Formats: sequence, C-alpha cells, structure tokens
Amino acid sequence: MELIDSPKAKQDTSKRLNPLTPSEIESLRQESKRDLKRMQKRLRLRKAQREAEQV
Repeated sequence: MELIDSPKAKQDTSKRLNPLTPSEIESLRQESKRDLKRMQKRLRLRKAQREAEQV
C-alpha cells in the first residue's frame, strides 16, 4: 500500500499543557484517597445490606 501525501498541510492540534504544581498534585492525591474511603464505606454498607436481606 502506497502512502500519498495530502495536498493540505495538517494543522498542529497539539497544545502544550501546563504541568500541575506540587500543591495541585497533593490536592488530587488527597481527593483520591477521600473518594476511595467513601466508596469502600459504601461498598461495605451495600454488602452488609445484601447479607441482612439473605438471612
């Protein structure tokens, strides 16, 4: 299969992203930990509810 160059030049769509600051990274880590704990609690409650319904 032969490659054919397009007559139109492609626009550069890549953008340079600003890297996160250390405080932003730490904030995201804390948020993730908090969300994980919240979801684990929800899952434990759902599991306990299912087990209670089976009895």
